[in-house]
Amino acid sequence: MAAGAAAAKDRAADAADRAPDAYAVLKGEAVAKPKHRGRKALVVLGLVALGAAVFSLVRRNQAKNDPWATPAYTPPSSGRSSSLGDKVTDISTAAKDKAAAAGEAVAEAASTAKDAATDAAGDAKDAVSDAKDAGSDAAQDAKDAVADAADDAKDAASDAAADAKDAASDAADEAKDKAEDVAES
Repeated sequence: MAAGAAAAKDRAADAADRAPDAYAVLKGEAVAKPKHRGRKALVVLGLVALGAAVFSLVRRNQAKNDPWATPAYTPPSSGRSSSLGDKVTDISTAAKDKAAAAGEAVAEAASTAKDAATDAAGDAKDAVSDAKDAGSDAAQDAKDAVADAADDAKDAASDAAADAKDAASDAADEAKDKAEDVAES
């Protein structure tokens, strides 16, 4: 029982120490500041990792051009008797085919990059929304904790006042009884 009383006194003393600050927060004269350093670092780290992933995807999907590669040899179709016009036609056809293939590769790479950027933007937006919600929840929890502490301090002060009033009343009754005993003797 003594341990319970000691614990109650400790809680009352702790609540009394925090009551002025809690009261100032409730009146709006002060602001309780929650610590969110870990969450901010986690969001920044996630965004950096997301950027690195997007960069590696874009680099991996780019066509690799070997400047030292030699073009494949194509022998003439009809030997030495082929005319210059046939050669020019063959070269222009080959150039058109290569240009079409390059255009398709560029279009595919652009589509892949666009999809990756869209996904990254959505992920970043979700991360920011989650961080905002977490901050709002933490502020509400802090507000509730301050309100609970203020209620505890108010209850402790009321209990202490009632105890003091009872003690004063008991002391007055005891003094009255002693005065009556002295008067009777």
